Amino acid sequence: MTMIAVTETKALNTLIAGVKTSGKAFEAKLHLAAFSCITIADGGDIRPLARLYAALNGRVLKTALASWANTFGKVKIVEATAESAASVSFAKTKESDLVAAQLIPVADYKPEVAAGAGAAFDFAAKLKTLIKNADKNLVSADPKLAAALEVVRSALPMIDGTNVIATSNLVTEERDIGAKKAA
Repeated sequence: MTMIAVTETKALNTLIAGVKTSGKAFEAKLHLAAFSCITIADGGDIRPLARLYAALNGRVLKTALASWANTFGKVKIVEATAESAASVSFAKTKESDLVAAQLIPVADYKPEVAAGAGAAFDFAAKLKTLIKNADKNLVSADPKLAAALEVVRSALPMIDGTNVIATSNLVTEERDIGAKKAA
């Protein structure tokens, strides 16, 4: 198929307006179809939702549908990765929110990441990972860097109540603070 570009401004503006109109119509159809699918999935039949998900072209729309359905429906959509195919499953322990699903269109949906929502930020675990990576990867004779790492390491027991054994590869200068005060 040979495509001929529209170069006249008025004709191009008309074409763009048509795309916008058909885009809004598509978004409305998608919302109705998605809402219908999660309503049916509430009863345990996820096949229509799986078909709708498979029918969508483009990663952005699939991601939006998955996120929207996972939030409002009694379903779980796991998007495809390099290692696995996408899956749609019934989540019988979840509650659906069909009222909110009616109000928020799929194409406009962006999940809110509120404080405390989703996976909690585990500061102690992140700090342990930082210390472990520093111990494994940092090799430096810089006493300031070694001292900074020790300060970070010493803060961990205050955060999670555990003892962290120093396993640093950094060359540190030993100091006897008590001896200086006595002298």
